[in-house]
Amino acid sequence: MNSLGNEPHNKMNEKITQIIPADEWVAVFKMDDEAELSMPLNCWALCQAEDGSSRIEGIYVDASGDCRAAKSAVNFIRYKRLSTAIA
Repeated sequence: MNSLGNEPHNKMNEKITQIIPADEWVAVFKMDDEAELSMPLNCWALCQAEDGSSRIEGIYVDASGDCRAAKSAVNFIRYKRLSTAIA
């Protein structure tokens, strides 16, 4: 497990069917000292399972440079938008 609480898991029965930018969005994690850590999201991914069900995942790059689904971390709390202004 890395410092953000990601457990290795097998998602071979899922595929990413689409990605879109996640500008101004972060994933918020609870750290061991109860502090919160925000990691910028790189994209939103539409993931589809073999049974046809789908879900949206926020993807970030961890400290080792690997892309991770934020919700897969045991210490994931929420997604947060940094700005609500619409340009």
